[in-house]
Amino acid sequence: MDQSLIKTITEMEDATDILLLLRHSPKEADALSECLATDSQALLPQLQVLEGKHLVCAYDGGYALTAIGKLVVEQMVPLLDKLEIVIQNGSYFSNHKLDFIPGHLLSRLEELGPGKVIHPPPVEIYEPNKEFIDQTKDSAFLHLIASSLFPESAKTLAELNDNGVDVSVIFSAKLYDHILQHKPQDLERLAGSLQSKFYRYPHEIEVVSSAQNGHCLKFRMLSCENEYNFKQITFSSQSATKWGKDLFEHYRQQSIPVDKI
Repeated sequence: MDQSLIKTITEMEDATDILLLLRHSPKEADALSECLATDSQALLPQLQVLEGKHLVCAYDGGYALTAIGKLVVEQMVPLLDKLEIVIQNGSYFSNHKLDFIPGHLLSRLEELGPGKVIHPPPVEIYEPNKEFIDQTKDSAFLHLIASSLFPESAKTLAELNDNGVDVSVIFSAKLYDHILQHKPQDLERLAGSLQSKFYRYPHEIEVVSSAQNGHCLKFRMLSCENEYNFKQITFSSQSATKWGKDLFEHYRQQSIPVDKI
């Protein structure tokens, strides 16, 4: 996009809103000013600037997007959707690493929708999220990507498996090797179950865990300083669960199935 167009859109107070209001149909100046809660005379200079940049044009007594304006708006909307997701999720996204998300899913970040940030009390920071576990017991599956597990995770996974939940876990390389060396008995029984599948991802995964059941998607992320602060975030929209399945599949395709631990 031309740098002068970008400057016009970003520096003019109502430019983005005007373009978005004209996205689907032309509007009169009075209708635009009413939507923007401003005076039509005050809006006129901005409309003239947008006309000068060939983004809008006079149309049937009002204003409409030009062909260039339509192209600009179609490019703007996905970016604005992503910015809205960052804003909706407060400082969590801006303070945590998103490097574990592949590019094709990062470009669909808006599908997550608004999330719920969870601050576990001190007595529960080393325990699985109870609400999430209860939801999982009522689900057909659990998809877990992990570079770290809680001390009681093996017991929890076994209980879910006994409850008929199809458990699939992708371990980071270091976590898998650690379990294999120090606690092979914890997951030995699960590895042979028809309702559990395990995979070893050949590299490190830059997230503490990504867990999904039939109801929601939950992340425990690393901070931008590569530290873990126990905060979690969950997403419950239908599009978020689809997005989560695609994330799990991305890592599964690059992982090696584990038949025995």
